[in-house]
Amino acid sequence: MGCPGETIVCPTRTPWSYSECMTKRLFVGITFSDEVVDALVADQASLAPYLRLGRMSARENLHLTLAFLGDADADIERRAREAVDLTARAGHPMELTLGELGFFDHRGRLVAWRGIAPDDGLDDLVALQACLVRELALRGIAVDARPYRPHVTLARNVRLEDEASVVPLPVSFTATTVRLMWSHHPEGGALAYTPILSADLGASGAPAH
Repeated sequence: MGCPGETIVCPTRTPWSYSECMTKRLFVGITFSDEVVDALVADQASLAPYLRLGRMSARENLHLTLAFLGDADADIERRAREAVDLTARAGHPMELTLGELGFFDHRGRLVAWRGIAPDDGLDDLVALQACLVRELALRGIAVDARPYRPHVTLARNVRLEDEASVVPLPVSFTATTVRLMWSHHPEGGALAYTPILSADLGASGAPAH
């Protein structure tokens, strides 16, 4: 939220505190169990010999994005929390399977990713994401209008040394929670994705936390 008409110096704050003059870079996503993260880290290790350049996603940052919101002030965050909570209450736990490993171009460099296998779980995931986009739009929060293609980013700024020949193992998991995440650099350090709201799928009688 802006501070028109005056210059305000926001007070010193910890990474967890919030000021009206502060914005947070937010997205909505699904995080993984240690078992799934282990499989994704193994994919990164298998991919590494084929990379001439590339920056691997940190283990603790591996996730499945549902919607990227960008920089949000306190009011947008409040509306996003409502949208995430209502979307989760209307949903249900989903059985998902990690699928193919691939690459797409992003500003002249490749992004290495792992997708979600095409099955009933993928249909459920796409429906959940569409519900989230609707709830966000109803609250005046616009997100990317391109078709949703769920994936986990394994590495960014990739340049291949040779054609990658990696056959990832299928890994199944149950997605039970949707999280509103804050992308930031605590104390100026490494990039971190901190959950600021967790909403259980299908938990109509329980408040988000």
